[in-house]
This record gives sequence, structure tokens and C-alpha cells, in this order.
Amino acid sequence: MKKMIALVLCLVLALSLVGCSKNNDTVDYKSSDIYSQEEIKSAVECVKDDFKSLHGCKLYSLSYAGDEQTQRETERQLRHESQYEEYIVIDSAFRSPIFGGGGWSAARIYTWNWILGRNAGGEWVVIDKGYC
Repeated sequence: MKKMIALVLCLVLALSLVGCSKNNDTVDYKSSDIYSQEEIKSAVECVKDDFKSLHGCKLYSLSYAGDEQTQRETERQLRHESQYEEYIVIDSAFRSPIFGGGGWSAARIYTWNWILGRNAGGEWVVIDKGYC
């Protein structure tokens, strides 16, 4: 009987872990007078790819930061001899690794901006990320 209970508990735990690993992030593409939905989606996909390097973190949401913030960032970048012609800002919310480690506090919610650049309608590249 004890073995059966232990087996059922292990099965429940395994199923719970599988459920926790699903990617349940939400994306708000918003509307823009600067970029098309496809251009924003492309930037979001670039952020998702880069996010994979944050091992142990769980992404909750991404959203286009809006035309005003993107325009401010573009002007800031262009004043500093930037290597790109266009910029976009994506906001994010994510949880740090459950047990922390490295520079992470354990299981803390972070809100970061991701700044991406590109030339002449090319591919987006993450050039900076961090606190809003």
C-alpha cells in the first residue's frame, strides 16, 4: 500500500512539473504608427530567443512599449553614434530562478525593457536589456 501511495505521489509530482514548464507567456503587440504588427512580432520573437539565455527564469509577458517610448529610445540612440537606423522597445515581466543564484534573487518578479535595433528593415538584434 505504501508503495502504491508513493507511486501515485511521484506521478502527481511529475505531472505538476510538466505543467509548470509550459510556456504560458502573454504578448501584447499593441498598435503602432511606426511599426507594423509583423515588425513588432519579429522583435518579440527576437526577445523570446534572447530570453532563453536567462536560465531558470520564467517569462510571463511581453509587450510593445509604445511609439512614444520607442521614439525616445531612437532619438537617444541616434545621438550616441548608433550602429542601427531603427529601434524598438519591448517590455517584459518574468520570474527569476526559483532558488536564485548568480546575480538573481530567488523567485523575484522582474520588469525589464529590451532594446532592439536594425538597419533598413533588416533583422532585429537585442542591443540592451534591463530595468525599466
